[in-house]
Amino acid sequence: MEDFLIHDISDVLSSGEYDLACHLLSRIADVLNDEVASTYDSWDNLVDEFFEQVDVLSASIHLDADRMNDLYSRMDVINDLL
Repeated sequence: MEDFLIHDISDVLSSGEYDLACHLLSRIADVLNDEVASTYDSWDNLVDEFFEQVDVLSASIHLDADRMNDLYSRMDVINDLL
């Protein structure tokens, strides 16, 4: 999953597919919230990379505030687990 976050999400963002990137990051947040914390030693690395990709997405002006707020609320849940 870390390679996906590092390379594939970056490619999606570079191609201008911001809605797809938001959708994928939201699904990844669900996985991080529900399963990864208890099953992977590299959870912290995944969370760091996830946050970095959300920051890249938030720097774009292509998504409406509601979509980004939904993604940020998922980040809050992850932060609570830290």
